[in-house]
Amino acid sequence: MRFLWDPLTLPARHRVLLRRLARREFEARYRGSILGLAWAVITPVAMMAVYTFVFHSVLAARWPGHAVDDRMGYALNLLAGLIVFNVIAECLGRAPRLILENPSYVKKLVFPVEILPVVALLGAMISASIGCLVLLLIQWTMVGPPSLAILLLPLLVMPLLFLCLGATYLLAALGVFLRDIGQIIGPLVMVLMFLSPVFYPAESVPQPWRDWLVLNPLAATIGWVRGAVLLGNLPSAGTYFGQLVAGILFLALGYRTFMALRPSFADVV
Repeated sequence: MRFLWDPLTLPARHRVLLRRLARREFEARYRGSILGLAWAVITPVAMMAVYTFVFHSVLAARWPGHAVDDRMGYALNLLAGLIVFNVIAECLGRAPRLILENPSYVKKLVFPVEILPVVALLGAMISASIGCLVLLLIQWTMVGPPSLAILLLPLLVMPLLFLCLGATYLLAALGVFLRDIGQIIGPLVMVLMFLSPVFYPAESVPQPWRDWLVLNPLAATIGWVRGAVLLGNLPSAGTYFGQLVAGILFLALGYRTFMALRPSFADVV
């Protein structure tokens, strides 16, 4: 069972180093900019406004349970979906170059290279946390206080985070040897965005295709986050634990692949 236990305990074993690297990476994003950390708030709000205008006002997209002209209801559902999707998009986008961009770490024998994917995920999670605070503030101001179900948000996103970290490990390891992966990931992430219920509710997908959404773990997590924040709903225990087990197994697969290929990184970078 070590191949399952090692990736789960890795953050605890290197918590001090992870905290420093994650903080440095997040600060580096806004270093030198005039508005600084304010961009972490401005960006999700601006994207929510643009997408709401395009899909709600121009393409007349609607959300079940909201009035026809309820732009705020659509905007809140859209922002919740974007926050979840951006975590995946950021990690997958960085993964193929993660080892190639840090050759100094790779060639240090004492540095635990396996924490780099965790650092990338933590950076994405910090941005997502700020986005969640913005979402909750807008929800509270415009609609009313959210339910206590929001306290379970960290647990609700955990299966997807495990899956995302496993994919980051896998792509980071393969990206060292297969440089074409970096060119493929961009279009694939774009396809994933439109095949996931980010801009539309899952209920609007025609029934023959809706059944395929169960194969998309991103769709499930987006629905769970929307349900918890906007409706106070929680997923069934069976569905949740099924996703959780799948996420842990995929994390173990990605971590095992990364560690198997790790000795060859220094010969390539």
